[in-house]
Amino acid sequence: MSQNQKEGKIYFVGAGPGDPYLITLRAYEVLKNADVVIYTGSLINREILDFAKNAHKIDSHGRTVEEICELMREFYREGKLVVRLHDGDPSIFGSIKEQMEVLESYGIDFEIVPGVSSFLACASRLKTEFTVPDVTQTVVITRYPGKTPVPEDIKEIAKQKPTLIFFLSASLLKNIVDDLIDVGYPYDFPCALCYKVTWDDEKIIFGTLSDICDRAKKEGITSHALFIVSKVFTARGKRSFVYSDDYSEIVQKAKSFEQRKFFSEKKDKISDELKESSYGFEISHDVRKKVLSSIFKKGIAFLAITKGGIEILKKLKEKIDFADTHFFVSEKFKSEFEKDSSSEIENFKSITFFKNLKELIGDIFSRYDAICGVISVGAFMRIIAPHIRSKEEDPAVLAIDDAGRFVISLLSGHVGGANELAREIAHIIGATPVITTASDSIGTIPVDIFGREFGWKQEADHDTFVRVSSAVVNFERVALVQESGERFFKLPPNVVELSEKEFLEKQSDFSACLFITHRIVNKEKIKIPCVFYRPRVLCVGIGFDEGVKHYEFENFLKEVLKENNLSFFSVKKIATIDKKRNDPEFVKFAKLMENEFGIEFQFFTRDELLSVSHLVMNPSHFAEKYVGVPSVSEASAILSAGENSQLILPKVKRKSESGAGITFAVALSKQK
Repeated sequence: MSQNQKEGKIYFVGAGPGDPYLITLRAYEVLKNADVVIYTGSLINREILDFAKNAHKIDSHGRTVEEICELMREFYREGKLVVRLHDGDPSIFGSIKEQMEVLESYGIDFEIVPGVSSFLACASRLKTEFTVPDVTQTVVITRYPGKTPVPEDIKEIAKQKPTLIFFLSASLLKNIVDDLIDVGYPYDFPCALCYKVTWDDEKIIFGTLSDICDRAKKEGITSHALFIVSKVFTARGKRSFVYSDDYSEIVQKAKSFEQRKFFSEKKDKISDELKESSYGFEISHDVRKKVLSSIFKKGIAFLAITKGGIEILKKLKEKIDFADTHFFVSEKFKSEFEKDSSSEIENFKSITFFKNLKELIGDIFSRYDAICGVISVGAFMRIIAPHIRSKEEDPAVLAIDDAGRFVISLLSGHVGGANELAREIAHIIGATPVITTASDSIGTIPVDIFGREFGWKQEADHDTFVRVSSAVVNFERVALVQESGERFFKLPPNVVELSEKEFLEKQSDFSACLFITHRIVNKEKIKIPCVFYRPRVLCVGIGFDEGVKHYEFENFLKEVLKENNLSFFSVKKIATIDKKRNDPEFVKFAKLMENEFGIEFQFFTRDELLSVSHLVMNPSHFAEKYVGVPSVSEASAILSAGENSQLILPKVKRKSESGAGITFAVALSKQK
């Protein structure tokens, strides 16, 4: 190279897991200025290649290391900025070491720009942490031996049960499962197969070692997938040490507060009044089953250690239709099941025989949303005691006596759903539910789950929940402000309903407040403990041109609501014209909103939208010309909200990155 000739620059760049928004800023800058991009074939999303608008792009698929390095050297000598683009992070199964060694032999320097590895993207999509206290603090990233040998003994590594992450091994799934079973993994050990995570055709399959191979075969996944095996998928209630001191302090403060307030002069009088009246907080059987279905998504474990317990499980096995169930029976009864001509073992949806109850509880405590044992309360409590963390984290735990006369809610009565599950199981087997939580016992407002059956979201920190709950059950004066939502309750004697204006003027007269509203309220004005409830009363109408991305719908919606002091968690429905039903980006947005937030979607015909055209505030000649109606967003919002609805946010406009227009309007539905 002559002295006057400019040297080039070579970068090994990690492109991330696939989503173009998950590359680093450094990677984006390098790509933007690149003259040449040599990329790893179909593993790179084309949208990422588009960042290098002026670059010469070369697919390296099928080329040898020497050929690739020779290409980089040629462009380097021409003074070009060369990017060797790898998927994920180039340092993990990126085969860059051999490339670096060749470049070093040429005397060529280079720089490595890290990327987000696909295993990290898996964690985000799985909504988990790979290192959980008391479960595992070790992550093993490896591949299963195939054409490429693996010097480590995978089976020896696996014996300690760390989080195992297998790259480049989807076609060898059965071999991995067989090896793990060989070293003592139970068949129901949790795992996940993650295919092309963050790509548009992403697939994520949860399963166990017993069924993951069949699930993968059904989905046709043999490559481009990570296989993750770990107890973290079922771990709950494991708190990091760095948080433990603060958490303990909060709990102690709560206990101290409750003890100081428990005996008040008003207690006896108001308690007698409560006993004489009903305040309407017990929900109907149909509603209860709907609530239970939303709570117990990870299933319910039923345990039996006696013949009487087995008979109770038989009564339950066909009746629990609102959640997945798994039955655990003492191994001493296994031979009786196998001899039974009625094939009882086949009639159970899922059954496991266990040797040691203490070990079983340690294994399943975090795996299920509820554990119900036909076991004495004393024995059961001693076994579960080491695993208890908090009501926000623990599963619902229930005990049934051997005669099936009582179903006792022991743990996570409200938040975990144990109280309602106790009522449902008692209903099935003809038993008496035993509920001891204060609000249930005296029939007052259950602060931490108030409105849950109607989809209300509760907003407050742990300490505030404790303080407000204490005020309600200890008969202190509590203010209630309700601006929207269902009126399914009567007020206890110590709860006074006020308007927001009255409450702000008189709040010093109260110990706590329950504030039911769809609005975002200035919390700085509230000087006493207050729990906010977000009823599902907002119906959003959307009109849009082709070209709006799915994430833009979400971002603009949240932005518009926030700017107008409306809570996103009060959104019940989103509606638009039926012509947009199959827009692919809107479909993605709809699935996300339904799955993550339970928001319903509605599509209205042109004639339906025309039927409320006299109610719209901002008719559009443009909309009338192209879709045949003077309004899409406002009309959709009004129709979705139903009779006597109020348009509280007229049409608001936004522009997408592509220049496509989008409009939002919000109507408030009136509850009966």
